[in-house]
Amino acid sequence: MEQKIKIKKNIEMEKEKVKEVCDSYNELLKNVEPVRENDVPGSDRHLKWMVHEIYLFLEEDKLGKAFRWLGFIQGALWIKETFSIEEMKNHNKPDDK
Repeated sequence: MEQKIKIKKNIEMEKEKVKEVCDSYNELLKNVEPVRENDVPGSDRHLKWMVHEIYLFLEEDKLGKAFRWLGFIQGALWIKETFSIEEMKNHNKPDDK
């Protein structure tokens, strides 16, 4: 029973970290309207829409999907030269490291 509690705590911490990273990307894109634009690769509007979707995934405990979408957003931000891989690695690190 103890192990389940520990796992649940770790999941909650991961959810909070994903939310924190999404909050920072949401702030980065604060002047952009969130719009689903599947036909416009790397569109800031689409990336902001994806950030908003991640919040929903977290509420629904769809952590795997949230992680995949966050990885997609970070890949797009790297291609756009908004952040380096090293910077985004630091975004994802637990706060105590």
